[in-house]
Amino acid sequence: MKGNTTMFERLRAYTRRRKDPVPAFRPVTRLPKRCLIMTEASVLAMRECIAEEILRGHEGIAYLFGQTNGATTVVVGAMRPEARTTVGSFSVTSIAMAAVVRAATDAGLQVIGQIHTHPGDAYHSDADEDGARI
Repeated sequence: MKGNTTMFERLRAYTRRRKDPVPAFRPVTRLPKRCLIMTEASVLAMRECIAEEILRGHEGIAYLFGQTNGATTVVVGAMRPEARTTVGSFSVTSIAMAAVVRAATDAGLQVIGQIHTHPGDAYHSDADEDGARI
């Protein structure tokens, strides 16, 4: 191994010399605990966003604005998108969603979540799962 050996050749020689077995997996570390902080202003904004639909007996929808680093999320505001709402559903077009993203971006924020109401029984439906994707 003298002379002009490449880094690859040195690595290959090193791995051949190793006595301990190379694990077939990598250890998993615990994820950090997540923290959600909601300002009073954001809670009031959410309430205002869904108030009209609650009075009509429809599902209400609001997108949450704030910042997150993956471990801590701070909600500072909410926006009601242009949406079609009924007693059992809501629909936000891609154009309306783009307007929400633009408003958050213009404010230097991220769209970090979505809330919606159910006027009768509260449950997590398949439509909720599909509609949660941004």
